[in-house]
Amino acid sequence: MDFLLILLLLVVIFFLYRTFVNRKFIEAHRLMSRLSRLAQEPTDYSDLNKAFSQPSKYEIISNELYAFCITNEHQKKTVDKYNATLDDFKSIYISLSVNCPAEIKGYYIPVAAFFFKSILDYILANQNNSHEVARYLMNYFERI
Repeated sequence: MDFLLILLLLVVIFFLYRTFVNRKFIEAHRLMSRLSRLAQEPTDYSDLNKAFSQPSKYEIISNELYAFCITNEHQKKTVDKYNATLDDFKSIYISLSVNCPAEIKGYYIPVAAFFFKSILDYILANQNNSHEVARYLMNYFERI
């Protein structure tokens, strides 16, 4: 009887853990999708006062990417490893948007790159070499 109770308890713990992990994954995927759509929306400059009084898309997206990376346990380790700041994220995101504004296999590269731990590590390690990073990302997303 004790064996069955322990087995049942382990099964319940396993399913609770899987549910928690899946929920985190789904939340991250939804954030990546939302930011990718926002990044690809055309900017409306018809009302210049409104356009310049609000934060730019670059600011909004880079702020949310930074917030995600410092709260996600895997990305946070990489951010801490390189002592990356919000300003680093802004400059990297703008650089990626200029150098590889492509969507490959459903991934908008300038946004999706921040959601993969190994890619985030590569980006932060090579942030001063934007053309090499862009080439690496294009090749990476072509292969997945």
